[in-house]
Amino acid sequence: MMIEKSMFIATLSLMVLSFVFSRFLSVVSLIRWGKFLLNVSFLLGLLSFLRSLINSTGCFPFEWSLGFNSFLFDKISILFYLMVSIIGWVIISFSKNYLWGDSLHKVFIMRLLFTIAVVQLMVLSGDFILIFLFWFLSDVGLRSLIGLYQNRKYALVAQAKKKKMSILSNIFMIVGFFLLFVDKESVNLIKLFDASNKLTGSTLLFEIACSSLALSAIIKSANIPFYGWLLGIMETPTPVSALLHAGLLNAGPFLMIRFYPLIDKATPAQIILILWGGFSALFGTLVSYFQPAVKTRLSYSSVGHMGFSLMLSGLGLYSAALLHLVGHSFYKAHAFLSSGSEIDKQRIIQNRNIRIFPISPPAILLAFICGIVFYAVFLMLFKKTFFPDISFLMLGIIIATSVSVFISNTIYFVRYWRGFVNVLGFVITVFVSFFSLEMAAEYVVPSLTGGSIHLVKIVSISILIVLFVILAIYSIALKWGFIEPIPVWDVYVRNGFYLHIFLDKLFTN
Repeated sequence: MMIEKSMFIATLSLMVLSFVFSRFLSVVSLIRWGKFLLNVSFLLGLLSFLRSLINSTGCFPFEWSLGFNSFLFDKISILFYLMVSIIGWVIISFSKNYLWGDSLHKVFIMRLLFTIAVVQLMVLSGDFILIFLFWFLSDVGLRSLIGLYQNRKYALVAQAKKKKMSILSNIFMIVGFFLLFVDKESVNLIKLFDASNKLTGSTLLFEIACSSLALSAIIKSANIPFYGWLLGIMETPTPVSALLHAGLLNAGPFLMIRFYPLIDKATPAQIILILWGGFSALFGTLVSYFQPAVKTRLSYSSVGHMGFSLMLSGLGLYSAALLHLVGHSFYKAHAFLSSGSEIDKQRIIQNRNIRIFPISPPAILLAFICGIVFYAVFLMLFKKTFFPDISFLMLGIIIATSVSVFISNTIYFVRYWRGFVNVLGFVITVFVSFFSLEMAAEYVVPSLTGGSIHLVKIVSISILIVLFVILAIYSIALKWGFIEPIPVWDVYVRNGFYLHIFLDKLFTN
């Protein structure tokens, strides 16, 4: 188990570098050493992950006890460790030139390295105490980055809002962990998971504990209406936005995936995640569509994506939630780090002067039929059935609807042979990638959708399916002019229906 212990030592060295040796190093040397340690972390994590796949029934999961506390090395923790190492390396590399010459460049790199190291240790934690400790320290690191420039008013307001949201999230986490300790008499994750596997039912105390953890994850991931602080960090350096949206916001879904053996036994927690996450996904998708600014659009998009990941966890589709979380992390890191070139991209598109002809309702109907047919075909190829369980059916309808929207928006180009090949190739790539990667993700964390389903859960899923389809149809109708924009409605949507205003007034002066 030397590889896993070396992973911990590499991360601890990164934290020591940010705290102790940084004062003796130049900015260039600090970045060079930070990238070196992240490279070491990645290589060690990759070796450990490959070994866990090959020898999953042998020495894994591996628990390294350090007195009362412990670190847990399994497929979930190692995969997240790998993801944080890669994204951290990219953001540190980008930050080298981004703030070059700034008087706070070195301070920024120190805080950035500290935050990355804390997140790495959080995903490796094997008990309640360490998870909460590094969960708390990750908030401290993020707030120090948000408030880097003390002369930027809106960044300081966002820092204050984030502090209040963090306290609220921490309270729910403490309550959840305390109740779990009272119910199961252990803070160790492996012992807790072993006890949950033997459960045939759940106590009221257990369900309240899991529901508290679900609420902690919801607040941490800036779901509605706890996202107000997220909109105020536009004045922070771009690498902070990249680290936040690609890493720290993922802490909520990570918590649900990490505790999936418990969440799967608590129906109230699942219903909370389905409804709260589902409505957050709908909200973020709708509001981001109306945003004129790139970073604001990406922020509302993150609200939707985090809600979607939590909804998948509530549905028991933990492998799909993991797949979505990893994909979203790399996408958002790239989107924020390349946001400065968005104006150039739009200028190129405008200079092409492409004439798009409007499409008819029958063409839109054809696009939806094609999306459903493609989904049904690949469902049979990969799952050997046309009628999976209701949870996977909901996910499939959302994916089929999204593909249908893409086909309807590009159906004009299907008239041409090259356009037809491009659209067809994209659709096939989407479905093959999803089904194959989802099956691969099940080697890391299983999807637990079997057994009886609560009536409230069925009704919740049905309502969300209808709303997702309506949202897709609305976006197409608005894009192609089938309905006229309503100025008053547009103002409300662009401002997120002012849902965060109440909390802003409640938690800030």
